[in-house]
Amino acid sequence: MTDKDKFPREGDLYRCIRVDEHVFELRYGYYADFEREGGDPVVIYPNLLNQRLYTKDGKRLVTAMQEPCKHYTIPHGAERNDCCEDCIHYSEPGDEIGICLCRENRRE
Repeated sequence: MTDKDKFPREGDLYRCIRVDEHVFELRYGYYADFEREGGDPVVIYPNLLNQRLYTKDGKRLVTAMQEPCKHYTIPHGAERNDCCEDCIHYSEPGDEIGICLCRENRRE
């Protein structure tokens, strides 16, 4: 195995994540074409800001790193990083895709 074989290539599977009835295949790739010129592929996450998905009981799915909504609230004394994972409404800190538990973001 060469050193080049140790690094992920575009399209390689990073991992599969199941949240409620939704299954996400996270693969390595690039968010923009210009990134191919000098960078290694990164894990590509679904855009759950534009493509909203919900659990069976109407809770919104979010990625840990996505830009938070207007209900973003961090625990007292915590560092503000402006991503959903830091919010008190994020279901499982440490998970790459989670559920927003905020009542305001539920689907009727």
